[in-house]
Amino acid sequence: MSRYRHVSAMKAEGFPVAAACEAAEISTSAYYEWLHRSTGPTDWELEEAYLINQIRDIHSEFDATYGGPRMTEELRRQGYCANHKRIERLMREHDIVGVTERRRVRTTIQAEDAPPLPAFEDPVFDDDEDPDPDVADLDTTTSVHLPHSSVTLPFA
Repeated sequence: MSRYRHVSAMKAEGFPVAAACEAAEISTSAYYEWLHRSTGPTDWELEEAYLINQIRDIHSEFDATYGGPRMTEELRRQGYCANHKRIERLMREHDIVGVTERRRVRTTIQAEDAPPLPAFEDPVFDDDEDPDPDVADLDTTTSVHLPHSSVTLPFA
């Protein structure tokens, strides 16, 4: 049995509420608050439940795509005055999530004053011309100079 119920039982037997609360080691204000809450949901709790039902109805009506900002706008269109922070809190507490379209990322942005890029053309090679003149002959040895040492690599 909870302390508050014990105080109610003592009150029903004719004891003063203050004495029963002191024996149960609770304050009289806490007892009266519990007594008031135990009568049923408050107006605020009823309004919150109504708002949650409205949010769920709108969410299902629009195929679960509405997030906080659009949900707030839709509720205002329907005549319900609601703060966006309250709507977002209720949606978060009840796991109601909208769909967010991914933003396209543009990774290369050309400067406005940059010259246009040249058109890509396949190089045409003659049969006697070397197709890749920048590649070294791999039959020789190659020296590689590193910051702290020098290494000679034979290629054969």
